Amino acid sequence: MTAEQFEELCRKLRSEQRLWTTRELQEYLQERWGVRYSLRQVRRIARRCGLGYRKPYVLDERRPEDAELQLKRVLRKVVNGLANKGIAASDVAIGYADESSPQTRCNRVRYWSYGDCRVRDYHQKWRCNTFGFYAIRGKSVVRGLVSSRSKDMVEQLTEIREANVGYKRVIVVWDNVSSHKTEEVREHAKMIGIELVNLPVYSPDLNPIEYVWKGVRRRIAESGIIRSREEMVLRIKSAFEECVKFRSYAKSWIEKFYEPIFKVSLRM
Repeated sequence: MTAEQFEELCRKLRSEQRLWTTRELQEYLQERWGVRYSLRQVRRIARRCGLGYRKPYVLDERRPEDAELQLKRVLRKVVNGLANKGIAASDVAIGYADESSPQTRCNRVRYWSYGDCRVRDYHQKWRCNTFGFYAIRGKSVVRGLVSSRSKDMVEQLTEIREANVGYKRVIVVWDNVSSHKTEEVREHAKMIGIELVNLPVYSPDLNPIEYVWKGVRRRIAESGIIRSREEMVLRIKSAFEECVKFRSYAKSWIEKFYEPIFKVSLRM
């Protein structure tokens, strides 16, 4: 491929902004220049053009087109309200909350091996409902979860507030589960100094803790045999605490929402 052909290809890929399979790129190159590149060569060419190779994040068709704008409006309203009360951004903790149910027998890991790749199944499946708070400013929290009723959400919010007692307010961003929006939960949050922000409907992609839980599940799968529920709980806690050390899970969120609205820069 000449330098001119390569530049033309890069312009084509950038202008279309679509998803390509390796074979589709292979066919396009053959149709355009009459050369049948191997799939390996096509991958090299794609990488030279700056393309990434990853699984697409699937968005629910019911997700609002202006979901990001909706979230910005709600956050800005909360921040302005706090500012009117004389509460500075430096006095506000903020993070994302969500429930998850990590489990054993969650085969998400590939291993290098000679021959067959098999592990022994000990027939015991452990599944632990867990609540997490991933803070980008403040202290993260992870706790076991009995159920998702209002009473349990009140307890989780209390734990978050106690962990961030040094801040005048805590903003908790979470989804639209019914127990997150009950009067009991909202009144308790208001009483203890927590501002609740519900994400736009069908927009889990706007909650970075989803990626934290994905990392937790992967670490659980990599950790080998788990022989008791108590051990499972400890593994989840350890994996969560390791994952929340990285703000990279929230890099895009910080750049799109936190820094423009709070007017505060968080070093990545």
